[in-house]
Amino acid sequence: MSTNDQAVTHYQATWHVRSNSGNITLVMASGNDEITGLNAESFHAVVDILRNERPVYWNKTDQTIHTLSELVGEGEMR
Repeated sequence: MSTNDQAVTHYQATWHVRSNSGNITLVMASGNDEITGLNAESFHAVVDILRNERPVYWNKTDQTIHTLSELVGEGEMR
């Protein structure tokens, strides 16, 4: 984890039908940040991480969203 990483506590996802693009507002203790102009594939990938993983971190400098190290198959039902 980098010193630039901030824990994401909430998010808001918006899909713009007319422009066929998405925006995601990330909410962190230090304030909000936006990821804008996402195509459908990127929008789905980011929302999937936000919806299904915990904790999630945002690095504004690198423009990356990530989790911590996880065990393989964690959360899978058998």
